[in-house]
Amino acid sequence: MNAYELLIREAVAATEISASRFTLQGHASDPLSKRIRKELTSKTARDYLLYQLKNRLYARFYCPGSLQSERNAPAYGESSAAFVETLSAANAGKGFWEDGWAVLQPRDAEGRIVVEQHGLRVHARLEQAMPSVDLQAGQTIKLRFPKEFLSLSPGFYMAVGDRDLFDHAHQQVVRLYWNLVPQGAPQLMQTLTSALNAAEIPFRLKVLSRPHLYDRCDAGVLYVDKRDFAAVMELVSRLYADLAPFLKSAVPAFTKKLANGLGCSEDPGDQESFGMHRCRLLAEGLLLAFEQGKLTVDERMQSVRERFMQDGIRLDAPYLNPGAEDMYRMDRVDVLLQVEALERTEAFARQEGSLERQALLGTAQEIAAQLLEQAFRSGGRWTWMGDDGEAFAGQGSNYRTLGSNLYNGTSGIGLFLAELYRVTGDVELREAALGAISQALAKRQEIAPAMRSGLYTGWTGIAYAAARGGLLCEDEELVEQARELLARTVRHRADKREFDIISGSAGAVTALLSLGELLEEPAHLDLAVQFGERLLKMADRTDGLYSWPDPRQLSQRHLTGFSHGAAGAAYALLELYRATGEERYLQAAEGALAYEERCFVPERNNWPDFRGVTGPAKRGETHSCVSYWCHGAPGIALSRLHAYEVTGNALYREQALTALRTTKQHVERMLQEGTGNYSLCHGLAGNAEVLVWGEQALGREVFAGVPTAEAAAHSGIERYAKRGLPWPGGTNSGGQTPGLLLGDAGIGLFYLRLYDPQIPSVLLPGKTIKNKEILLR
Repeated sequence: MNAYELLIREAVAATEISASRFTLQGHASDPLSKRIRKELTSKTARDYLLYQLKNRLYARFYCPGSLQSERNAPAYGESSAAFVETLSAANAGKGFWEDGWAVLQPRDAEGRIVVEQHGLRVHARLEQAMPSVDLQAGQTIKLRFPKEFLSLSPGFYMAVGDRDLFDHAHQQVVRLYWNLVPQGAPQLMQTLTSALNAAEIPFRLKVLSRPHLYDRCDAGVLYVDKRDFAAVMELVSRLYADLAPFLKSAVPAFTKKLANGLGCSEDPGDQESFGMHRCRLLAEGLLLAFEQGKLTVDERMQSVRERFMQDGIRLDAPYLNPGAEDMYRMDRVDVLLQVEALERTEAFARQEGSLERQALLGTAQEIAAQLLEQAFRSGGRWTWMGDDGEAFAGQGSNYRTLGSNLYNGTSGIGLFLAELYRVTGDVELREAALGAISQALAKRQEIAPAMRSGLYTGWTGIAYAAARGGLLCEDEELVEQARELLARTVRHRADKREFDIISGSAGAVTALLSLGELLEEPAHLDLAVQFGERLLKMADRTDGLYSWPDPRQLSQRHLTGFSHGAAGAAYALLELYRATGEERYLQAAEGALAYEERCFVPERNNWPDFRGVTGPAKRGETHSCVSYWCHGAPGIALSRLHAYEVTGNALYREQALTALRTTKQHVERMLQEGTGNYSLCHGLAGNAEVLVWGEQALGREVFAGVPTAEAAAHSGIERYAKRGLPWPGGTNSGGQTPGLLLGDAGIGLFYLRLYDPQIPSVLLPGKTIKNKEILLR
């Protein structure tokens, strides 16, 4: 079975069809009402089901390049005006003349000429015509077209070559797909339009016109004539090195991968997009399998194979049209460049201590300098503009003044700047740190009441940043404000439904225990116990396993993982057990870890991502697995390391090793492919931090994680710091943002912690404060 069939098989296994609906990875299609179903013929009902399945496969399989968890529907609507203006300015084209337009009316009532071609009638200004004087009805002229189309392809800005691609019949079009981050779209536009127009190669190039939608592998598409492909690839091979920093690795499903972030396919030629065409064939094969009573994955896979074969499409080369020869490859020069880069990264990972400590500190300082330059300052308070952090809740990007929380607000930025001040003594960093935390304290009321007890979203996180920042910067007033905010948090009637580390009781427990130690106030233990009791009350204890429902999606399966799942709750309960000695907290924590082990996916060495998955578990079902601190192996590795430390149970050590190895493989793959953002929450920096924790906890002889973490740091310096490029963050668009868990402040803290491991991480709540003397060294 080839690589394409393996990906398709995963989609087949994740799809279940009934007479009127289907599920994909447990997500059901939109049902028709009984009244509408009665009015539809069997063929119309089948067509509707096929249409839904095709579109779902397009969004969740074709666009991301492999089967992914539930994605937000593309919000095609108004484009971002400023972004489109930037794209237009980058477009080096001048427009083109098209022959064959017949004059119907030399001048209409508004002084324009009326022309027609192939049944299309156009009213044009005289200056758009050639010739433009003494025009006669029936005369054939040339018509001038602009360098761009703003609404020809919904959701995309399209550049047109100075020689139009579609100026003659009987041509075959080839599509080149670019998996861009939004910052790379203007660079791609300028680079390709300049080079292709200079070479007089006809083309069309479209890129997404809304930055927050750059989460799909076909964010940019270049259309060229198949006869020009060799000439185009000669240019692309020379230009690829300049474009590579802006490309993520994956390519759309069914396409041929020519290089990281660059795929290709032949256009089906039937007015249907390539992705929709192939997803339609896949959907038809699945529907036929259901109608023929085929139940096993192998049987359904054979039905899909047969449906593709009916159209002459080979599953070992689904990017080709029927009977086509595979002539699509990247120039050898570029391949060698990629191999050399990979060899350098792998060689670096094998070297011990190869990354100079001063380079680590220097990178953190450069990031901090950029933050200071980007800040808005007023009355001693500092703030920033950026993505507001809704990405972790699955929402679209929202660029505005940052909030106050630790996750992606000013308190998190202030915490990073305070840590760096303590290392460097730079008084401007101290001023900025105090100003950022002061802004967070002033804006704390803007946090929704339901989130206020949370560590990353709420007041306890701001209090932690204020307390630690105050001690680092030797500002007693700020420490006192932390105490006052904590008292307000205690009086506040928190939402009793929120349980997790991010915004709920688990986060409150760990924050209170940490702050109690930091502020030398043992009374906080009693408050932590209150939140611990809440956590126990909210738990589902089916079969002796502990798990927690999402209060906003009660039908969703209970999540695994650190940020919103059982691992984070277990972490908080074990901290409470260690502080109180109460066995029931230990029992609940071990029940939560046991729940996750029941969900473990052995063939992936990972834990399933149940976000959006509803209904009871079914035999043979498949689920997506991700590998980040928030969801998947990395965060679970931290929870198991902690459980092993607290209990001494060797079972948790083995589970931690499994999770660490999966995390390491994921980091190595991202480095090899040149993909992934650098955020702490769900990016390379966070995963690399987990590898460092693993080695520190278990020893180099058991798990060697630091070399790979250093390789990730080295790659970031080479790709972004040295080139002066923006660091890719954890926002939906992959763009830059200033905050701690999603953006630059967290990336800076990652480099700072590699420079000085004594500096606490923000990824292990409660582990940040082990010894107050560390603050005052």
